Amino acid sequence: MSSKHHLTGLLASASLLYGTSYGQDPVAVSPEIYTVLFENEDVRVIDIAIRPGERDEPHSHPNYMIYVRESGTLLVHPEGEEAYESTLERGQVRLLDPVEQHWAENVGDTVIRLVTVEFKE
Repeated sequence: MSSKHHLTGLLASASLLYGTSYGQDPVAVSPEIYTVLFENEDVRVIDIAIRPGERDEPHSHPNYMIYVRESGTLLVHPEGEEAYESTLERGQVRLLDPVEQHWAENVGDTVIRLVTVEFKE
């Protein structure tokens, strides 16, 4: 299935689901990594590109879904907890619960590209 079909499926799913409010906005604190593609009263669709060695600033997420456009490995640093690796495979789709304050760094040697759909209350 093409990337366009995956994104269409994500947007269709987003219209059925709603999330919760959250703290630090990733787009506001790391605008060089996060770009809003679409936003309305129900969802926000964000393009994410994290270069090798790059990290974002501490932020949080409401309920959200990710679609992996380009594979890679992130080292995720949750506030007050031990860091863990998250391996992302191209074409993968994940539906995730809200995530509290954290930051992530690209520990691989390729650009990680994601599309995220955040569900609003």
